[in-house]
Amino acid sequence: MVLVPVKFSVDSTLEELKESEGFGAEIEVEINGKEFVLALCYIVQALSAILATVTFAVSSCDEIPYVLEKFEEDERRVIRRNCRGRKLEVGFGTYEPISPVVFRKEGDYLLIEAFEDGRFIGRERVEVREYVKAALEFLEEYLKGTSDEAYLTGLERVKELVRKSEYKDVLEG
Repeated sequence: MVLVPVKFSVDSTLEELKESEGFGAEIEVEINGKEFVLALCYIVQALSAILATVTFAVSSCDEIPYVLEKFEEDERRVIRRNCRGRKLEVGFGTYEPISPVVFRKEGDYLLIEAFEDGRFIGRERVEVREYVKAALEFLEEYLKGTSDEAYLTGLERVKELVRKSEYKDVLEG
């Protein structure tokens, strides 16, 4: 079995979540084969968090408002407030259990620390390139067929930042 450094999955499609207004999806994030997040979430918050973490990884906190411009003001403000210097904390929209994840940049690596209901769960290091590749592949697949302007604009803008970064080769695969 080949170890995938980063894997995202959501158990429900956007179409399936329309009735509940995005409430009740289960998100799973695996890092280096270890489950880092497994929780119920609000899909808009989960997707905006993934977009923000890619933005942070390839650029800076300053670019997050640009990528998330079409999202609700509250979404942008919460994520932007939790990004300082070389550290970003996101919740992936989780509400049961509450699962904040802290991302720190260390050169070409992200140090990712997971918590659950205030308790430290684990820490993993992954190449920025691997994280960005996995996140973009997930977003491309998950958002296929949607016409939601916030999601599509966020995806295009984050890809624009990736193209301008040293990690542009992840878009060529």
